[in-house]
Amino acid sequence: PEDQKQHSEFHDKAAEVKTRVKKNWKSPRWKAVFK
Repeated sequence: PEDQKQHSEFHDKAAEVKTRVKKNWKSPRWKAVFK
């Protein structure tokens, strides 16, 4: 159960980051990060 919880938290963080990246995709800084 503990592992599952950690995985879930990680998944939530990843989704959050993805959303943030999408919002800021026009920023050149992100393009440099994901080159």
